[in-house]
Amino acid sequence: MHLSRNSFSPSGLRSLRNWVQSATRLNALSVCNNNINDEGLQCLVEGITNCCSLKTLGLSYNRLITSAGLRSLAPFFQSDNCCMKELSLWGIHFGDDGAVALADGLIGNESLTTLQFDSPGITSRGWAAFSRLLCDASSVNNTYLSNHTLVKIGYGYYMRNTHSDIIEYLELNKALNCDADFCKILKNHPDFDIKPLFQWNLKRSRRSRRSTPRPKTTSRETALMFRSCTAAGYKPDLFRIFTRRTAVDCIGGEENKRIK
Repeated sequence: MHLSRNSFSPSGLRSLRNWVQSATRLNALSVCNNNINDEGLQCLVEGITNCCSLKTLGLSYNRLITSAGLRSLAPFFQSDNCCMKELSLWGIHFGDDGAVALADGLIGNESLTTLQFDSPGITSRGWAAFSRLLCDASSVNNTYLSNHTLVKIGYGYYMRNTHSDIIEYLELNKALNCDADFCKILKNHPDFDIKPLFQWNLKRSRRSRRSTPRPKTTSRETALMFRSCTAAGYKPDLFRIFTRRTAVDCIGGEENKRIK
């Protein structure tokens, strides 16, 4: 539903909130360029938090939204009802504080794949928050529980201005899907013996992983696996355990060992 350029009044936003709360088949909502401020966004979030069908939300060019308003999105992102795939924030210059608010709010979210914005005020502090969201290397457990769903953050198709480490993690998420977490563990915790996790067939706790079928391994995925395994000091035959595919069994035959 496209409701852009309507300049909603507070009462209009409350009416929209009440309508969204009762909408059961709302897949997309665009309220771009409506002079919505932080208070207005908080009102809208109250309506969409229980909307289990909304997959696309456009908030672009509501230039009055600040980091405080973006922080109000956290309950929606972390709700079990959230199935949103794409959020657009073009033309909202939220800076580092907004980046931190978005990254913190997306912790635990398993649905959003695309976060689009062109905020020019983001510095290394804001990008660091997104990097930590995608791969929290402070512990093996935090790496495993990081976000492995997002595949695009930032500006445009080529994600110009997006930091290189973030792009690398996004590529892992896109190519490896269910196994991105293991690759990130291999990359950031080379001293951790990950082999038992594959042998024990570690169960994913995330609801999306229970419902999403495992995709077929491609040559690009195999290359990413090889790079991560090599960086972690494992012989290539870890692929046999890692992919659980007979198609790559020929890469190695001996029992996997750490390179000394």
